[in-house]
Amino acid sequence: AAEVAAAVYRKTSRERPGEAAAPGPGKQAAAAKAAARKAEIVQQEREFAEDAAAEAAYVAADLQWELYMQAIGEAEKAEAAAAVAAAFQRVALLKRPGRV
Repeated sequence: AAEVAAAVYRKTSRERPGEAAAPGPGKQAAAAKAAARKAEIVQQEREFAEDAAAEAAYVAADLQWELYMQAIGEAEKAEAAAAVAAAFQRVALLKRPGRV
């Protein structure tokens, strides 16, 4: 942890390795705290992204279900219309002039 904190400190400070003495314990603690906070933020962002992806998948599945149900409804309407048309055709054939 101290090595990570020192690396974060070097990265965020104006000092470059070899230019100045190693940071003091107070600076190392502050750098470690900043690194821990950054890791916490990254974890929260990852969790948010996972939640957003799960919500998007749920919405997509719900929309797919709705479209499926609409397609079934349209197919049932078409089937009923075909049955009515066939019935009218049979009636028309029965009422044809010249039929005995």
